[in-house]
Amino acid sequence: MSDSLSKVAQLARRDEQRAAESARSQRGALGDAQARLEQLQTFRREYEGRLSRLVGDGMDARQLRDYRAFLLRLNEAISQQSRQVTQQRDQLSARQNVLQEKSARRESVDTLQKRHRRAEERGAGRREQRLQDEASIRQYLGDSTA
Repeated sequence: MSDSLSKVAQLARRDEQRAAESARSQRGALGDAQARLEQLQTFRREYEGRLSRLVGDGMDARQLRDYRAFLLRLNEAISQQSRQVTQQRDQLSARQNVLQEKSARRESVDTLQKRHRRAEERGAGRREQRLQDEASIRQYLGDSTA
């Protein structure tokens, strides 16, 4: 029983470690996606500022159309990246839920393993006490018959 319980505990710890690594990895992917989104948003602000200055200085219709088309593509890229951030956040949440489940399972197995170990120790203590009692009885009986 103790060997099989130890194997179950090892598996539970391994599963928890894998889930933790998966959550860490996903946290990194989310951070990367958020950084890309922030870069795109910063670039858009800078580009809009340039456009405002150029419009103020005067620009031809073709340049204005090109700037607006580029801003439209940039806004689409920002929308797409925002969706990516949302997906990464959802995946992180799912992986954190799995980690919580794996941690709870590992804790349950650890608790069961501790209980089993204490029961074995109590049983060993009772066996030791019984042997000592039997030895005392034999010694007493041996002394009283002499």
